[in-house]
Amino acid sequence: MKTLFLVRHAKSSRDDPSLPDRERPLDDRGRHDAPKMGKRLTNRGVKPDLLVSSPALRALTTAQLIADEIGCQRKDIIVDERLYASSSDDLLSVICAIDDKLDSVMLFGHN
Repeated sequence: MKTLFLVRHAKSSRDDPSLPDRERPLDDRGRHDAPKMGKRLTNRGVKPDLLVSSPALRALTTAQLIADEIGCQRKDIIVDERLYASSSDDLLSVICAIDDKLDSVMLFGHN
């Protein structure tokens, strides 16, 4: 792997305090901004070989919306539990497990 893109999920909603953290959706701004970012990436020729997302709804939705814009298939997004509430060691373990034959990978996570 030669290029690694780290993407924080788009703006999420806190409107429903009863929702578990993993199930928090994107808010209107997030649903607007994620495809916009995907278009910007496309305009710069970015099309990663692999997309890997946290299982949290807001991160996975961000990955799906960006995938739609950059020409990747939603069904090909890998969901990796280690990207949710990840430490730097967790993040490093995800990165180290990626096949070196891939030229670029985009990870979707959190702060």
